[in-house]
Amino acid sequence: MPTDWQYLVLIAYAALMIAGIGFAFDAIMTGRTPQGTLAWVVALILLPPFTIPFYLVFGTRRFVGYVRSRRRGKLEINDLGKQALHAAEPFALSADQARSAMLERFGALPATAANHFDLLINGGPAFDAIFAAIDSAKEYILVQFYIIRDDDLGRKLESSLIAAAARGVRISVLFDEVGSSKLSRWVKSLSSRGISVRAFRRSRGPRNRFRLNFRNHRKIVVVDGRIGFVGGLNIGNEYLGKNPAMSPWRDTHLRCLGPVVQAIQLAFCEDWYWATKRIPQAQWTPEPHPSAMTASVIASGPIDELDTSTLALLSLITSAKSRIWISTPYFAPDESIGHALQLAAVRGVDVRILYPAVTDNPLVNAAHDTYLDDMLAAGATVYAHAPGFAHQKVLLTDNVAVIGSANLDNRSLRINFEISVLVANADFAREVCSMLENDFSSGKKRTRADIARKPWYLKLRSRAARLLAPIL
Repeated sequence: MPTDWQYLVLIAYAALMIAGIGFAFDAIMTGRTPQGTLAWVVALILLPPFTIPFYLVFGTRRFVGYVRSRRRGKLEINDLGKQALHAAEPFALSADQARSAMLERFGALPATAANHFDLLINGGPAFDAIFAAIDSAKEYILVQFYIIRDDDLGRKLESSLIAAAARGVRISVLFDEVGSSKLSRWVKSLSSRGISVRAFRRSRGPRNRFRLNFRNHRKIVVVDGRIGFVGGLNIGNEYLGKNPAMSPWRDTHLRCLGPVVQAIQLAFCEDWYWATKRIPQAQWTPEPHPSAMTASVIASGPIDELDTSTLALLSLITSAKSRIWISTPYFAPDESIGHALQLAAVRGVDVRILYPAVTDNPLVNAAHDTYLDDMLAAGATVYAHAPGFAHQKVLLTDNVAVIGSANLDNRSLRINFEISVLVANADFAREVCSMLENDFSSGKKRTRADIARKPWYLKLRSRAARLLAPIL
């Protein structure tokens, strides 16, 4: 006869099996890819004691709370997009332009003309421009970063914002609760000066307390509704190359002028509303720029009904005629984007991929070789950036450049909140082309033979890491 403790074990395991089935149902209802959903379902049913803790941390792919918050929100947040749309209409591109239709469908606001962009290469020029804009602020400043550190650079931002607040400037600062830590002193310092500082949280209750998904990976600064910044840089000394293990740090940011700034601002305001239930006062009348560059903002995330980032990238890749140049720190595309890149290379498009030889993500780094081998087999050119860490997120297809916060992996494409700017302008494309050519020239060209020479256990590690890519 079973003993009492054996009965308890059986009851506990039965409860875990029932919980595993319940979580498997949740995975089926919320999963965004068949591969990832199937992996979770099989593991949750067969190995619930081991899989349930991982599912609680890495599971759900749709941020239902954010959407419900918008639907149940005040009239102001529901009408904010309409207000921004109305302000952008005078600068919107005509409906008969094919690329305009695509950009408008995926963008926060219609694609607009009358914009200008300054390419900011690496942390020094980028932070100089950001701090100069903050110092020029007269009405308000909106700041949002995935990572803010209380180090030298973080304290410089602190000082600049405090000085602006002393001039009477309204300031709102948003940081991600996962990406940023040990900020209590920094937050108290700003809050004591009347600056609003909030963390972007994954939930407002116990249900998603342990989840690491739904990170807000955006990097946004907006000053007076006139100047906007987006790109790959966070606030931390490493982004200035002060981490010896990752130095020199290679990154790219954008300074934006024109109606596109209102689209960047709209993304911030929606995130701020989730964090605070309030909407910051902002300027919604665009200032056109004589450069007249065409652009659109892609503010994507787990609240989207469509896979916005994936569809936008596929549209650009499949329509490219001459080149597709990519620089990303994490190259782990899903099958649709991977096959589109292979097909482009096979039909003669110049496909080039730059990735870092040194990385801060061991899992994606382990999987790199399998994805890159697929690209090399199709005729793409692959470069390993060295020395240092190449953190920039840049795509150049023909005369369209995309620069922002999104990496080329499942987390950025489907799980994180991201923001990128698409610029369709030949002159700007030439600037980006020159920048990437310099990066390629300093990188080491990879071949299939390099990958084939690796020992079997490293190849096995790469294959195993690739299996985890859809669910992490």
